[in-house]
Amino acid sequence: MAAAVVATAKWVAVKVFTAAVAAGVPVNTAFTLMTVAKVAAEVAITAGLNAALSSALRPKVGGDFGTQIDFKADPRGPIPYALGRTGTAGNLVFAQTAGDKNKYLNYVTVYSAAGPIDSYEAFLVNGTPVTFGTDAGEGASGYYQNRMWRRTQLGARPEASWLRWTSTGSKDTPGDHSGLPAEWTSAHKLSGLAADLWGLQYNTTVYSAGPPRKMAVAKWVKVYDPRLDSTYPGGSGPQRANDESTWAWSDNPYLHALTWVIGRQANGVRILGLGAPLTAIDVAAFVEGANVAAANNWKLGGVVYSTDDKWEVLKAMLQAGAGRPMRLGAKISCLVSTPRTSLATLTGADVVGEAQITGTPSRRSRINTVWPKYREEAQGWEIVATDAPIQVAAHITADGGKVRSREIEYPLVQSPVQAAQLARYDIENSREFQPVVLPCKPAWMGYKPGDCITVNEPEFGLVSQKMLILRRQRDPATLVTTLTLVSETDGKHAFALGSSLSPPATPGLSGYDPNQSTVVAAGSWTATGTALTGPDGSTQPAIVFVGEVEDPNVTRVIAETRLSLGGGNFGDWMSSEHSPQIRRIEVRGLLPSSDYHCRIRYRTALQAEGLTGLDLGIKTTGALSVPGAITDINGLTPQELTSQLAYVVEQGRQLNQAVLESFNRLVDERGLTYQATLHNGQPVKKILIDENTSWTDGDVSVIGQLNLLGQVTDGGSAFVLNETAVKVSATETLAEYRTGVAATQAANSASIAAEVSARASGDSALASSLSSLSTTVGGNTASITTLQSSVNGISAEWVLALNANGQVAGIKAAVGPTVSTLAFQADQIAFSNGAVNVFPLTVVGGEVRATNFRVDRVTANSIVSDSILGGAVTTQVGAGNSPLSTITTTPAQVISLSITTVGGPVQVGYDCQLGLGSGFTGGCRARIRRNGVLLRETARSNMAGPFLDNLSGLLRDTPGAGTHTYTIELDRPSATPGTLTSNVNEIMLTELKK
Repeated sequence: MAAAVVATAKWVAVKVFTAAVAAGVPVNTAFTLMTVAKVAAEVAITAGLNAALSSALRPKVGGDFGTQIDFKADPRGPIPYALGRTGTAGNLVFAQTAGDKNKYLNYVTVYSAAGPIDSYEAFLVNGTPVTFGTDAGEGASGYYQNRMWRRTQLGARPEASWLRWTSTGSKDTPGDHSGLPAEWTSAHKLSGLAADLWGLQYNTTVYSAGPPRKMAVAKWVKVYDPRLDSTYPGGSGPQRANDESTWAWSDNPYLHALTWVIGRQANGVRILGLGAPLTAIDVAAFVEGANVAAANNWKLGGVVYSTDDKWEVLKAMLQAGAGRPMRLGAKISCLVSTPRTSLATLTGADVVGEAQITGTPSRRSRINTVWPKYREEAQGWEIVATDAPIQVAAHITADGGKVRSREIEYPLVQSPVQAAQLARYDIENSREFQPVVLPCKPAWMGYKPGDCITVNEPEFGLVSQKMLILRRQRDPATLVTTLTLVSETDGKHAFALGSSLSPPATPGLSGYDPNQSTVVAAGSWTATGTALTGPDGSTQPAIVFVGEVEDPNVTRVIAETRLSLGGGNFGDWMSSEHSPQIRRIEVRGLLPSSDYHCRIRYRTALQAEGLTGLDLGIKTTGALSVPGAITDINGLTPQELTSQLAYVVEQGRQLNQAVLESFNRLVDERGLTYQATLHNGQPVKKILIDENTSWTDGDVSVIGQLNLLGQVTDGGSAFVLNETAVKVSATETLAEYRTGVAATQAANSASIAAEVSARASGDSALASSLSSLSTTVGGNTASITTLQSSVNGISAEWVLALNANGQVAGIKAAVGPTVSTLAFQADQIAFSNGAVNVFPLTVVGGEVRATNFRVDRVTANSIVSDSILGGAVTTQVGAGNSPLSTITTTPAQVISLSITTVGGPVQVGYDCQLGLGSGFTGGCRARIRRNGVLLRETARSNMAGPFLDNLSGLLRDTPGAGTHTYTIELDRPSATPGTLTSNVNEIMLTELKK
C-alpha cells in the first residue's frame, strides 16, 4: 500500500510541477509547489486507502436491495440473479385479489433472470417444505390443501404462456372461480425470468397471522464451461460461449465468474455481467480455477442483483473459490490459491534497475484470527457466523501475543467447512510480503501475472524465495520488463485445506552478510585423480575437477589441493582461480601416484571468500611417464625457447606500463567528468521520474505511463516529458500521447510540445493531433502551431498558425458534410519561382487587394459588384502586319503604341512571329523601349521552322503620369545566311489603377 501511495502522490506532484512550468512559474518555485502537492496527496491517498482496507476482503453484493431471504415487493426493483443451489424469497412484481368477494390473493414473484434455470427443488412456507400434488399439480398437499396453490416457470425465452391457473373441477380452486385478476393477462409472460404464481384462499384459521413467509429452493442459472466446449483447446462437448442454450447448471465459482465476465443477454441486449468479448478474457485462468475448485469441493450459491457493482460481484464469485480477479495485459484474468511450481529462477544478474523490496507485512496489516460468516441452509439460508473463530496460535505468538482479528463475510459460500478453509487462506495471504518490484531484462517478458518463479538474490534478502507475479509492465523503448511480485509460501495450502495441522512461518526477507561467501552446494563439483596423456604419449599426474557454479553472485572459482604427508598431516594448500563459467579444471604439476586433499571454494562480487568450501576428499594422482630424451619442445631448442620467453616477458612489462598509464588517465577523466556535473561549485539538480499507473473500476480500465527527465541549474533548465494513457470501457475507448521538450537559459527559452489523441465510442469517433514550437528571447516570443482533427468520418480540419509577438499568419482548411473551406490569414500572399517573389494579394484595412495580378480572361457575368470605378483597367492594343522584307543587323522598329497614365503600373504584353527563309541559321532578338529607353532585351536563340513564337512575353513598368510610347525593335546577328522576315507583330498595354 505504501508503494501505491508514493507512486500516486508522485503522479500528482509531477502534474503540479509541469503545469507550473508551463504557466511561466520559476523552476525553483515550481519545485516547492511539487513538494507541497506530493505531501498533500500522500496524506489524502493514505486516508482513503486506510478507509478502504477494512472492506478489501468483503465484496459488497446484494446489500442495496435487502437480503435474498427477504420477500421484497418492488415491480421496478433490480433484476435478481440466482446462482448455484440456494433458497430465496424473490421479488414480488404483482399482487392482487380476485374471485368471489376477493377471497383469492395472488402473488407473482420473480426469482432470477437469465433463464431458463435448471430446476425447482423445494418450496418452504414459514420454513416448512410444502408439496403440490393436487388440482393438476397446482394445489398444496397436507396442511394447506384447498387453501394454497402454486404454478412455476423456468424462464424460457420466450415462454410458451403466462402464469395462470388451469385446474378446474368440483374443488374450490382459483381456476374454478375466476381466481385470477383481470389485470394479469397473456401479455405478462415474463420470458427469461424464473418466477411463480402463488395463490392463497382467505381463511383466518390457516392464515391467522396473515400471509406466511415463503422461499423457493432451486438449481438456478446455467453457466458456460469451456471444458465441455469442443472448440476450446482441450474441451469436449456441445457447449459454446456465444450460445446460452448450450450451457448447463453448475455451482463451480469459477464457471459462474467466467459467465459473469462474458455477460448474460436477452434478445441480443446485455442485461447482466461485464459483457467482455472472449478475446479479452484469459479463459485458461478460469479453467484452472474451476479444476482447483472441483478438487477442493468449493461451491457457490446465493443471489446478486443488477444494481450491484459488477466488479464486486466478480470478486464475490471468485472469493468463494479462494481467488481474485486481476488484469493480464488487456485481458480479464483471475488468480486461484493453489500450490504452484516455479517456472524459472531470477537472480540479481537479471535485474537492470532499482529494485523495490517490501519485507514482512506490518503487524497491523497481517491478521491471525478471522470470524468467517457464510450462508447456512439449516438457518433458513441466513448469513451466520461460525461457532468459533479461525485462529492460528503460532501466528498469535509471532505477533507478540496480540490477537489481530477481522470479520470476513463470504456472501456466496454456503458451507462452514469451505468458509473455514477460505478464512485460513485469508490469514496466510495477509502475511505474505509484497510488493517486490524488479525491473528485469527482456528475457522475462514472456512471464505473465499468475506465474510462479524463484527469486534468488541474497543481496535483496531473497534466498531461493518462491514468488507469484502479480503484475507485468513492458517498456517498449528499453524492453525492460518490470515484475511486481508477492511471496508464495507452499505450506499454506496444506494448512488451509486441513491436510496439515502445522501453519507455515510468516515469510520475510533473509538476512544478508556481504562478507559471507556463497556456500558451494553439495554434489555441484567432483574431483578425480588421473594422469593426462600428451601428444607425444607422455603422461602427467593431475587432479581433474568437474562441476558447475549454481550461484550468479560468484565471480571466481578457487580449486585447491594439498599433498598428504601421512599420519593425518598435509602440506600447504595450492590454489588456482578460474572464471565462474568454467566446467572443467585440470590441476597439473603434482607428484605421481600421490594422495592429495581436494576442495572447491567461491569468491563473490564483494570479494568475500568461503573459508572451508566443498570438501571433495582424498584423490590419488596417476603415474608420470616420459617416452624418451627431450631434445626440443614443439620444435624449439632450449636456447630458442629461452629467447622467446624473454621476449614475452618484455612484452608483458610494456603492456603493464600501458595499463598503468590508462588507469591514471581514467582517474583524471573521472575528475573532469565530476567537475562537469557542477555549476558554480554546486551539483546540478537532476530529475528522473518513470511512473506507471493502472486501475480498473467496473467496466473501466485505465493504463498510464509518465516519463520525466530534467536538469536544473541556477541559470537554466532542460526537460523532456512523455505521457501516455489508454482507457477502455464498455462504451468508450481512448488513447492519448503527449510529449514535450523545454530548455531555458536566463530569460531565454525554447520548447516543443505535441499531443495525439484518438477516441471511439458506440456512436462517435475523434482523432486529433496538436503540435507547437516556441522560442522566447529578450521578451519576444515566436511560435508555430499545427492542428489536425477528424470527427465522426464526416468532417476534417487542418490549421497552421504562426505568431511572432502578436503578428499572425496562418492557413485553415476545413471540410464538412456540405461545404469545404480554405482560409488564409496574412498581410500579403506571395508566389515564387525560386528566384523572384511576387505578391499578388495584400490585406489593407480589412480589404484584400489584388495588386499584382494578370487575368487573361474574365468569364462573362462572373464579376458582381454595385459599382466599378471608371478607368480602373485600361487596355490598349496595337497590332499589325508590318512585315520587314529582311531583318538585318541594324535594329529596326516593327511596332509602336502609346498610352496615357496617371502614374499607375502598366503591363506590357508583346508578341512577334517571324518568317524564316531558306538556309537561315542563327537567331533574333527583340528590344522593348519606353520613350526610347530600353526596358528589356531578349536573348538570341536558334530557330527552325516556318514561324516561331518565342519572342513573346510580359513585363511590368511603372512610368510617371503622362503619355508614354512603347516600341518593339528586332535585329539579327551578323554573317548569318538565309532571310528572316517579320510577319505578325503585336503589343498590348494595360494600365492598372487603384
